[in-house]
Amino acid sequence: MEKRKDSRNSIKEKRAGYVFVLPAILFLLLLVLYPLTYNITMSFRDVTLKTFNAEQEFVGLKNYVDVLAMPVVRGLSSKMCKFYKIFLPAVFKSCRFYMAELILFIPKNACLHLVIHSKLVAD
Repeated sequence: MEKRKDSRNSIKEKRAGYVFVLPAILFLLLLVLYPLTYNITMSFRDVTLKTFNAEQEFVGLKNYVDVLAMPVVRGLSSKMCKFYKIFLPAVFKSCRFYMAELILFIPKNACLHLVIHSKLVAD
């Protein structure tokens, strides 16, 4: 009977935690999702300062084609390739170090915690 009562309390505590966190999660989702979807829909329309608050004509992928046809963008592609040639190996190296830290140091620290905690409890 005691075990059943404890499980009910833990379920109530979990529910309470979700209820307290839910408004923050909804707020953050709205804070991110609304501007993201609004900008994506605007990217398929002909938006200027004159038509910003008025009806905007749907142009589809024309905006993307126009941007990719610009000579500045075509010139950037070779520079971006050079950048990524340097940048990506650095990112992969830092990811390897992070994974090594997860694999090696977290279990070590957990073992140290258990040893120290068991000594404190034993005293």
